[in-house]
Amino acid sequence: MIKCKECGHQMSERAKLCPNCGVENDIVFCPECDKQLSSKATMCPNCGYELKKVGTQVQKNGKDTLSLVGMILGFCSILAWLIPLLGYPCTIVGIILSACGMNSNKKGFAITGLVLSIIFLVVTLINSLIGAAIGAGMVS
Repeated sequence: MIKCKECGHQMSERAKLCPNCGVENDIVFCPECDKQLSSKATMCPNCGYELKKVGTQVQKNGKDTLSLVGMILGFCSILAWLIPLLGYPCTIVGIILSACGMNSNKKGFAITGLVLSIIFLVVTLINSLIGAAIGAGMVS
């Protein structure tokens, strides 16, 4: 437990804000090795982990993974559109993950996944409509 620098209220050293007055906590921890760091650190001196600054808080950038998975789903949707039952979830999840990863270090992956997923969502929709028309006997 530490005391808030503003009001002196006891709070956890891991709290981002003081629960009493709302002032930000300057103490941060490395997301890899959990060692206490300076809020101005750009790299952990203990494990070498490169930190990303967001405001005054140091955070691990987990959005890189979202970008990568979004791009992989975008590429999977190239084939998944052939079977709409696979195409819809693949493209929709690809769009969501790519959009969530747009603020990552791997923005190019996110953009690639987003574009591919949107294109093949439209192709999946067209394929579904054609299949429904054929099934209904509207097209011979």
